This record gives sequence, structure tokens and C-alpha cells, in this order.
Amino acid sequence: MVMLVLSYTIIKYLFEAGGLKYLTILKTCILSCVLASVFHAGTSMAGSAYVGLQPQEMTTQAMSALGLSAPSGVIIRNVGENTPASNAGIHQGDVVLSINSKNIATLEQLVAIVSKSNPGDVLAVSLHREGAVVNVDMVIGDWDDATRARKSEAAQLAVYGLTVISLTDKVREQFNVRWDVEGVAVSIVDPAKGISETLKRGDVIVQFNQSKVWLPTQLGKLYGAAREAGRKSVLMLVLRNSGFVYVVLPVR
Repeated sequence: MVMLVLSYTIIKYLFEAGGLKYLTILKTCILSCVLASVFHAGTSMAGSAYVGLQPQEMTTQAMSALGLSAPSGVIIRNVGENTPASNAGIHQGDVVLSINSKNIATLEQLVAIVSKSNPGDVLAVSLHREGAVVNVDMVIGDWDDATRARKSEAAQLAVYGLTVISLTDKVREQFNVRWDVEGVAVSIVDPAKGISETLKRGDVIVQFNQSKVWLPTQLGKLYGAAREAGRKSVLMLVLRNSGFVYVVLPVR
């Protein structure tokens, strides 16, 4: 049995505001990060369609503002970094005109097409951008391990007095983390360990010694590997309000 999954728990409400129909999704995101994901019941999400964009439905008034005569349409509100959508050249603000020669006027039509796709399929997407038509080919992606991580988990890296947690929707909302960021959030920093000026609550650890991190338990394993290899320090890529920054911590 094939199931269409628009999120893990999605309740959506459409309402008019400034000529645009905003899609509000409880559990914070998605028709978004997912756009659409199809898989067989009881299996993992491997083999599920992943495109990595956030669409928003437009009214006649909004379409008219861009010189488009159709009564409704779908605009791209956001595009995740290094996703199938961004790799295809789809931009924030693009209006989707058609996919595989099928006209797109509603979110439901967009989802219906993408949800029938499989990783590796190529969709011919026609877009309206700044008064011109732009055609791109988007290769449907798959959910890697990091994009699948949504379960609430926590782990401690005692040597630094750190407690880190997985980026669930609730945690993303709490710390204002973008929907397309993958990593683990710093929840607690013990000031007695002397690194509270280097790492702070709300920081998101994205990489540890150049290895991608998305599960809290990975930090301990990566730290152990660095220590076993005789490293004197470790390098973390951290995302905070000011942007990405590399921090160095000693191996103890």
C-alpha cells in the first residue's frame, strides 16, 4: 500500500492575507522540507521523493501583480540549500507554471505530481521569473539519513559538559533553526567545563572534524575517534544567529 506523506503530522489551514494564501502547518513545516514523500507502509523512507522547497498558493490578486492572468498559482517561498530544487536552479520567488507539461494552479496539483515520482526521476519544470519563462530539469532526490532524522533524542558529551538534542520540529521552532538545516542543537552547557564562551545553548553543531552530524550520539563517537587517533583538538562547524562559524576545542 502506498502512502502519501506531506509531513509527519500535518494539519493545514489556508487563509487570505495580502493577496496570498499562507499555508500554516502545525508541527512547523512542510509541504516544505519534504514537499512530497511517498513510501510503502511499514518501510523506511528510503526510496521516497524529496525535493526540498516550500511552496505557497497565490490568489488572482497576487498573480496579477506579476502580470499573470491565471486565477491562481503556486510561488516558491523558500528553497533549501543543496537540495534537488536548488540544484535544478529553482529560485525563491519563482512561480511554477507547469511540471511535465501539466499546468500548476494549486498546491494540491503540485503535490499530486511530485508524490508520484521516485528518486532519480526527472521533472521538467516551467517557471515564471521576473517576466520571463525559465525551464529547468529537476532530478528527484531521496531522503538521506540526515533528512530522515526527526525523532526526539538527546546525548551528553561529558568531557565538555554538553547536552545536545536532535532537531525536531519543536526544537527548530524553539531555537529558530531553518527547516533545511541539519545538525544537533546544544541544549545545556556546563559552565564548570570551561567552554561556555565557545559553545552556547541554541547553537547547532553541523559538522565535527568535517563529518556531518545529525544524531546526538554521533558526537561521542566522533570525539572518541579523534582521541584514539591522537588528535590534540577537534573542529566543529556551528550555526548560530550570526551565521556559520568554526570553533576549536581541546581533546581532554
